Amino acid sequence: MNISIITGKHMFDFINTWTSNIQREYQISVYSYDNFNEIPDLYSRLEDTSDGFLISGIVAKNAITQKIPHPTKPILTFEASLQDLFRLLLKQFIANRNLDPHRVIMDFLLPIRQDPSCLAIINGEHLTDMGEEIEGNASEKSFEELCSYVDDIASQIISLWKEGRFDLVICNYISIMPTLIQEEIPCIYAYPKEDSFLENMDHLAMQIQLNNMRRHLAVVISIVLSENQDDRDLFSLRKCMSDYKKDFLTDFIINKEKNQLDIYTSLETARYITENFTHCTLSEYIEEKLHQPTSIGYGIGQNLLQAKIHADAALKEAVRTENSYAIDENEMLCGPLKKGQAFSVTNIVTPKIDMLAKKAQLSPLTIQKILSIMKQKNSCEITSQELASRLNVTVRNANRILSNLEKNQLAVVAYHKSLNTKGRPQKVYQLMLL
Repeated sequence: MNISIITGKHMFDFINTWTSNIQREYQISVYSYDNFNEIPDLYSRLEDTSDGFLISGIVAKNAITQKIPHPTKPILTFEASLQDLFRLLLKQFIANRNLDPHRVIMDFLLPIRQDPSCLAIINGEHLTDMGEEIEGNASEKSFEELCSYVDDIASQIISLWKEGRFDLVICNYISIMPTLIQEEIPCIYAYPKEDSFLENMDHLAMQIQLNNMRRHLAVVISIVLSENQDDRDLFSLRKCMSDYKKDFLTDFIINKEKNQLDIYTSLETARYITENFTHCTLSEYIEEKLHQPTSIGYGIGQNLLQAKIHADAALKEAVRTENSYAIDENEMLCGPLKKGQAFSVTNIVTPKIDMLAKKAQLSPLTIQKILSIMKQKNSCEITSQELASRLNVTVRNANRILSNLEKNQLAVVAYHKSLNTKGRPQKVYQLMLL
């Protein structure tokens, strides 16, 4: 089992020494980066030879998922646990009885709290909740903003120090330390302890085993030509799929099912065909060969029956939009499978989604798609033309959706945008679904 650890250069020697003494049956390699913008390329370079990744911190992990939305290998983070922070704080307060908890700040709290003091830790607030807040905050940032995330925190700390607002910084971001030391600001790095680090590594090993098991999941790909088709069309489609199999050396079984073709294959092949469920190369191949629009549904399941059910459900969505969609074993819908447009929504309707759908008089799936688009865009602003493009619907349908949201106080027209062409300026809507 090959585990790659990606950490900042200031932690490299510490982690490398530490892992060399770990008594586990893992092959561990440690890699370092100078800044966050290097991390996605580092992950991509190691993805094929690594079974899983441990990344130093939530923000660093988000730098990967911003650039690579569907990584194929498990990624977990490591950092100081709540117990590690407690121990460190206790040690500081014992060493300096005059140290005021109100004047000891935590760097990771600055982006998410008005009061970044250590009182939240002392008062027993769950680090898991804070982690979710940090992850939520980081997920709203663009990749460029993530790359300057730590520098922005360092600037905040320097400003607070000049204002005399604190006496000590507990750092979770080690790359901040050189800047603070240069400014002669008292700071201590919260190193993760060996037991919590090993716990994270063992958890990653379990995720790797689950990921390896997932490779053996059943996959069914259901294909229909979008125009009225007869037996001759199905024969042509079947021949086209046989050619695809030879041209791209893929392994699958072709089966005629009423008015469609079903392809039985592996998850690895489906990932190859769809570039990891982001872009359906198969539909492009068929349309180029047969000159007909194609709808494709990918179904993943624990067995062939579940995969077939999911493929049929994905195909319904695909036929509606003349596109390609996938539903995985967790009933997560992904699509449309076009470059730059693929997003995922779960079939599980939460109370919040249900409430928004009823209020907007739209389907829960439509609300989920819009929320996913907002997250993908990292913005709450959208035009009807952009919504139509991303949902693969007509501009008229997009206008109806936005009109429903506006009528029910879930969207407002923020401003109008001119396109430097003839015609009326476009309305830019501010969505209020979060």
